[in-house]
Amino acid sequence: MPSCKAFFDDLVSCLLESDCVLVQRHSVKECLLKEYDDSVPRKCRLAQQIYLDCKHSTVDPRKRMRGPYGANVASSKPAPVGNDQLGAEAASQ
Repeated sequence: MPSCKAFFDDLVSCLLESDCVLVQRHSVKECLLKEYDDSVPRKCRLAQQIYLDCKHSTVDPRKRMRGPYGANVASSKPAPVGNDQLGAEAASQ
């Protein structure tokens, strides 16, 4: 199952380049708090929202079958089942 690691890496790299970390010397975790909203660029807040949406999609029962947000659709498709396999299963029941 694909993960949200790429979105997490984008968020961390964005925050490491922000004034909150570089100038004000706060940790990345502290910069995620609302009180430091003015020193964190909008693109970092968008990256945070994308990461959170991805994490929520992994536990959302409506999206679990499709994979997490941003997943590769081709890799998450189930293997095709032939008619002969379906017939054998129905005959055995």
